[in-house]
Amino acid sequence: MVKDQSYIKKMNMDDVVEILVQHQPISRIEISKKAESSKTSITRTVNLLLEKQMVAETDIHSKGVGRHTTGLKIVATSAYAVGVEINEDGIIVAVINLERNCVLQQIIPIKTVGVKPNLLAQSTFEQVMKLLNHHQIPYGKVVGVGLSIPGIVDKTKGVIHISDQLKWEKVHIVSVFKEVFQKEITVENDMKAKILSLKNSNAFISKSNMVSLILGVRVSAVAISNGKLVRGVYNSAGEIGHICYEKEGEPCACGEKGCLQTKLSSKYILKKAQSYVPAITNMEDIYEAYTDKQVWALDLMDEFEKALFFALNILEFCYNPEELMITGKTVGFFPPHLIEKIIQQPQKNWAPNGKLKIEVMSNKIEGAAVGSALIALNYFLYTYIERKLEKNTTNESTKSK
Repeated sequence: MVKDQSYIKKMNMDDVVEILVQHQPISRIEISKKAESSKTSITRTVNLLLEKQMVAETDIHSKGVGRHTTGLKIVATSAYAVGVEINEDGIIVAVINLERNCVLQQIIPIKTVGVKPNLLAQSTFEQVMKLLNHHQIPYGKVVGVGLSIPGIVDKTKGVIHISDQLKWEKVHIVSVFKEVFQKEITVENDMKAKILSLKNSNAFISKSNMVSLILGVRVSAVAISNGKLVRGVYNSAGEIGHICYEKEGEPCACGEKGCLQTKLSSKYILKKAQSYVPAITNMEDIYEAYTDKQVWALDLMDEFEKALFFALNILEFCYNPEELMITGKTVGFFPPHLIEKIIQQPQKNWAPNGKLKIEVMSNKIEGAAVGSALIALNYFLYTYIERKLEKNTTNESTKSK
């Protein structure tokens, strides 16, 4: 029964904060209506937030009436969450406030591949503290830390089953980082965290059934069905980069040959380009060679086009979404008309009803750090407030003695 009550209180807290973020300033009555909850429970939740100075009262001027109503608004600086994306190139640290706005994000090139998790946790903690101190954000106001990591992630148990990119296997990452950070820790697959970041920023039209194909150093897809992430048994749903595309193709990091990502990921495209022209150093060089109509670059893009068409077909017929989005750092490096050419295929190739919407979003900044920070804020805000209450109760009890 205690567990049930605690769960209900947390849900009420989540609802109130969500409504405030979306509609502030807003009155208690309007919050109650939108939350479809009793005035008593909303009042209790609001009073708790006011007591902890996480919400403040403000005047709302009623249109056409001239009367003032007491409204509520979030105190953005009252709480923060930290997100850390760990990838092959280092870490990306993001900090969001209670309004879910990203107040800072920084790429930090430290060694991650093959590094022991406890040593990486310590170096990450040092970098996070350096950033927080520089921006004068008190560590005591951090409700929790979210990690986003490439690979197969069991977010329930806090375990990385395998990460080819980081050379990790069976790592209890949550317990390792919790010991160092002394904060609540959660972990998510990096691609799924990135989609949550995009949803929060309204970067695409929110659909209850959509799929995003993410092209970067890796290739993956994230599906949302009936408004919820499709995870699969081991949270590995959408890892289409490891579907066999060419039986005797290029070796992949997973140990197999001819995986789809050997045709679509920036890492493998760059590697293939360098086999033609060793002086090639980045994706911009490939784009320039393609523009100059160099044969090798034209061939490379032809392979990319065919593989992308294959990937989009798989996603359409497996998930049957309302909207299909192509995003990731790689997208921004290729000629727009190349991807548009694929998208403009006859609608019958994509959707039986001809209503599938395909969009391209070129984003060269990773959003997984922000996404994991959002997860941490949602998961741990209520726990953070409860602990503040317990601390106050203990202090008052000590004073009375």
